Amino acid sequence: MEQPVARAYDKFLYAKDLAGVVPEGVTGSDSVIIVNGFIENWMKQIALLKQAERNVVIDELRLQKELQDYRNSLLIFEYLQAIVNSKLDTVVTEGEVVWYYQNNPDNFVLENNLYQVDYLKTIKTDINLPKLKKQFGSNRNFDKIQLMNYSIENLKEYSYGDSAWLSISQMNETIPTIPFYESDLIPGKIVEITLSNDVFLVACKAINPRGNLKPLELAKNEIKTLVINKRRQDLMDENAQGVFKKALADNNIEFIKQK
Repeated sequence: MEQPVARAYDKFLYAKDLAGVVPEGVTGSDSVIIVNGFIENWMKQIALLKQAERNVVIDELRLQKELQDYRNSLLIFEYLQAIVNSKLDTVVTEGEVVWYYQNNPDNFVLENNLYQVDYLKTIKTDINLPKLKKQFGSNRNFDKIQLMNYSIENLKEYSYGDSAWLSISQMNETIPTIPFYESDLIPGKIVEITLSNDVFLVACKAINPRGNLKPLELAKNEIKTLVINKRRQDLMDENAQGVFKKALADNNIEFIKQK
């Protein structure tokens, strides 16, 4: 007879019930923590259920109806999902993206400022630091080329001329050693920050302020998801309506006139 691994009142949990609880590749103490957590949650659920059964008066007819409604909704959803997954077109063209962006501007209003920045990281003892500062703040192409060549050969962290728009939080992820604030990011202003032996130079190149539209490039993935979800819902509605009309045509359902 199989030995249970846990008991909660008159219920028992067996090793076979733990199949699939631990994700593939998880071993050692991590797997033990996951299994123990699963067992504890199971015991809590049974204990709460017993407590509820003792203290709550249940309308059995209402409960059965709700369970039946839930089962019916789940079956219908699974059926429609299977139909949709077999027919759904997940390709969203550039034209569709642009059309959606232009016709739904209210969906893409920025809640926070976005920034384009250049930055570099070097060490305080870098003998070329004065020259780097001059080149970093220069608009001359010659200085920009010199700075890029030096950075490629000598710097581990730098970014120049990137057209990507970043929020404050994204900048703090990109350059995690520096906490950025809006007051630091003014076009034309170069911020120099020294941390331990490192020196950071950061220049804000442009701001896209809150209240403006999010750049199309940033909205593309969001738009594609919205378009696909709309297609999915339309397919589900069309299939549900089709099933309803066929059932009417086959005389499997009808409105019964009241006398």
